[in-house]
Parts: sequence; structure tokens; C-alpha cells
Amino acid sequence: MVYTSFPMIERMTRIGTYGVCQVNQTLLLVPKKSGPYQGCLDLPGGRLEFGETPEETLRREFLEETAGEFSMARLLFNTSCTFIKQNYELYHIGLIYNVLGWKPLSNRCPEDEFYWIDFSQLATINLTPFAQDAVSYLKL
Repeated sequence: MVYTSFPMIERMTRIGTYGVCQVNQTLLLVPKKSGPYQGCLDLPGGRLEFGETPEETLRREFLEETAGEFSMARLLFNTSCTFIKQNYELYHIGLIYNVLGWKPLSNRCPEDEFYWIDFSQLATINLTPFAQDAVSYLKL
């Protein structure tokens, strides 16, 4: 009897909240420096931490990524995508919120850079699947 071994594929499910923040025909986006979407621009947001509500996650991520806060968030839609690489498979669920009243905090610095991208440029840049879904949903 011959046994063959197959490489183990790690399967992960991640749930995150992401915010669509629009100001004057621009969309707030952050670059992905690592992970499956490295090199793409994404909506600010990220993975829910244990015990957080989706809105608490969104507020924490906006503070970390943009050094800003917002006055209101309203759930727009949810979406999902699957990313497959050689040794893992990621099933990613995104809760996409409309974020209103964003303002920078003068006493904070963002962990990284962020950009305000003009709606007219969105079709020409590399977006994450969730950012693409948001652009399509909003018909930007």
C-alpha cells in the first residue's frame, strides 16, 4: 500500500468592518502593505477584535489608520471574497459602512499613510475586492 501526503492547506475565516468615507468627490483609501491584498488600496478598517462591536472596530481602525474620527456610521452592505494562495485559503467577510463626519485629530498621527482619491481615478488603480465592491455599490 502506498501512502501519499498532500500539503496541508490552512483555511481561515476573517470578519472585518470597513468604512466608505467620501468628501468632495474623493474616497478615503489606505494602502495594504502586507497580506493577501498587498499593493492594493483599501477602505479603512480591519478585523474585529474579541468582544468588539463592528462599529467599535471601525472607530478603532479609523483612529489607527487615519488618525481621525467620525460622527456616524451606517451599514451599507456586506460582502465576501475568497483568496487562495499556495498554503492557505482565506474566506474574508466584510461589513461595509458609510462613514460620515470624518475629521482628523490634531493630537494623533496615523500609523501609516492614507489617500483621498478622486472618483475619476478609481477605475485606474488597484483596489482590494471590498473597495471594488464599494465603488460598484455606490456607482462611483
